[in-house]
Amino acid sequence: MTRIGDDSLAWSALEQQVATRPAQDFVRFRDGRLSYAALAASAAVLAGRLRRFGIARGDIVPTFQSNGGPAIVTWFALMRLGAGWAPIHTEFRGEQLVNALNLTRAPVLIAEAPFL
Repeated sequence: MTRIGDDSLAWSALEQQVATRPAQDFVRFRDGRLSYAALAASAAVLAGRLRRFGIARGDIVPTFQSNGGPAIVTWFALMRLGAGWAPIHTEFRGEQLVNALNLTRAPVLIAEAPFL
């Protein structure tokens, strides 16, 4: 039986797809695609970087990213670490943004450059 806090079922499912159909598209975008293998490799690299920043199982990590490949990679990287993903709406500004970030109590924010 899998409990919350055990290895991610989504990550396990991704690894299974990488083993059986690595080049198949996981998702397609207007400007590109992301295969199962590319997603797993990118998410593993990002998970390693986030681990070096101190992100660990049980942490909540807010993100300020547009919808697309980088956000999906971030989501899977956080799942790989057992951390929670807290996407923040990219149109939030001022007090609304401050309140959303404060609710996470996170010491780290993942943000795309246009939103800094």
